Amino acid sequence: MGQQAPDRVSGAESSIVLTGTWGTGKTTLLRVLEDDYHVIPEPGRIAITEDPSLQGDWPRFAHTLLQLTLASLESAPAGITLCDRGLPDCLAYARWFEADETPFLASARTHRHSGALRCPPWEDIYQTDELRKADYDLAVEFDEVLIGSYADLGYELIEVPRGRVHDRVHFVRSFARGLS
Repeated sequence: MGQQAPDRVSGAESSIVLTGTWGTGKTTLLRVLEDDYHVIPEPGRIAITEDPSLQGDWPRFAHTLLQLTLASLESAPAGITLCDRGLPDCLAYARWFEADETPFLASARTHRHSGALRCPPWEDIYQTDELRKADYDLAVEFDEVLIGSYADLGYELIEVPRGRVHDRVHFVRSFARGLS
């Protein structure tokens, strides 16, 4: 008997993930796009803002990301949803922090995103802030973990070209139109 195909993420007709390491412009793009699409904000910033004790308890942080991501996707309205990180990102964090991958793999294999766009590392725009303390080299290392997690789950990552915000937004819109 063959394997049953995974369900698309419940709630959203189509969910498109914007992934990539820290500081690649994902959140900036999604802020522009939120007038046109339902946008799920980055769960990591939400988690740390709501519970600062997660900093330093990285396996718990990864599990919190998974819970927040699933809840956001389940409650998404009909139509296209753009996600600042997705379920494969949660798997990447579990791997990065050496947490048990089992629940992350199960969730990511059960619920599939419709597409995955990757914003590549871009040193010219990379900045640290009060929550993003990692240097650029560490960000590049994490990007490799992200790429591996998406590949292991069978996703084709489509690279968002570096360039002006307007051009990158146009690229994401074109991709989203192709799914509708």
